[in-house]
Amino acid sequence: MRLVFQLALRNIWRQRRRNGLVLFAIVVSVGGVFVMNSLARGMEQDFLRFSIENFRGHIKILAPNQLDEPGLRYSIPQTTNWAALDRPDIETWTPRLRSPAVIMSERETRGVEIVGIDPTRESHSFIHDLVVEGEGILDPNDQHLLIGRDLAEELKTGLGRRLVVLMNGPDDTAIETGFRILGIFDSETTRYEEAYVLTGLSSLQTISGVDGFTGVSVYLKDLAYVDEVQSSLASQLPDLDVATWAQLDPFTSEMHRFIGFTVYILIVVFLGTLVFGLINALVTAVLVRIKEFGMLRVVGMKSRLVVSQVVIECVIIMLLALMIGLGVGLLFVWWIGDGIDLTAFAAGVEAFGMGARMVPHLVVDDFVILGVASVILGLIASYFPARRVIKASILQSLRDG
Repeated sequence: MRLVFQLALRNIWRQRRRNGLVLFAIVVSVGGVFVMNSLARGMEQDFLRFSIENFRGHIKILAPNQLDEPGLRYSIPQTTNWAALDRPDIETWTPRLRSPAVIMSERETRGVEIVGIDPTRESHSFIHDLVVEGEGILDPNDQHLLIGRDLAEELKTGLGRRLVVLMNGPDDTAIETGFRILGIFDSETTRYEEAYVLTGLSSLQTISGVDGFTGVSVYLKDLAYVDEVQSSLASQLPDLDVATWAQLDPFTSEMHRFIGFTVYILIVVFLGTLVFGLINALVTAVLVRIKEFGMLRVVGMKSRLVVSQVVIECVIIMLLALMIGLGVGLLFVWWIGDGIDLTAFAAGVEAFGMGARMVPHLVVDDFVILGVASVILGLIASYFPARRVIKASILQSLRDG
């Protein structure tokens, strides 16, 4: 086998032009799949991140009927025992008070959602990454408003100005309250800037007369724990509704699963194309060397060693191309590490729950599958051309060569 390996290396170098073209084709294919796979995984993570950061969490605990009738009528009492959330797989949980509202400036009126927050517990929502002009929400007792840049422009208002917020109370009576704008935020997506106005949780509880929350977002240490934790919380909190992010946002859930499935389709298509290309190149390579293989058999080399030589040549080329291709792909992903700017298509991508920047994301399992499957299929692709050599008699090989 040592001699066979040496012959394989020599033949790869001797036919360096043909093998170089095969190597180049595989490198381009592997590098291209690496980059496309990383971008697809980035899209997948974007869908998941935006859904979870949008006040949902991995799991959300809601007052009964809250999904059917959002507002302040149904709430979770402040005295609820949250011992069920003391689990090692739960990273944190965040209570909020939310209500549809109408917000009015001196010039314009808009429909929004007012959200009472405890800023010390918002480390996992989009609020954590806001860029604020002026003053943000510093504690649950803050009584001023933090509004989005786009909403401020639509209302034709600014810092220090007063706004009137109108919402329905828990008993369906109208609550009209004046707030002063002490902060304007910029977020990654304009959806947040247009949809939400923020104030202190305790402050909104006092204004609305609600001694509790409309929902509690639960953030886990790993997405894999979602179903297990949801089932456990549902059994321990039977008087409340417990739903996963996928149940609350089925469109994003389906898009997330579709992109994950597409990644594997991409790998299968690549490998199928690679196998046909390899078989074609190897059949040609074997046919032009038929006399050489015949001479090796004349001097006593066994047929299985002849087959091994062809297979080893293919595997060496495949492994070399795989390493170079993954290296080139990794360099390209590193080069675009900050993402591809999609600002020109911002309205379209935001409608699908994505950010205006497509950032690649690497999943090690994908590339282990790609590498192992490439080598296995390389073995298969090289075996059949090699079999053609030993099927022909030695005399026929010498005459045809």
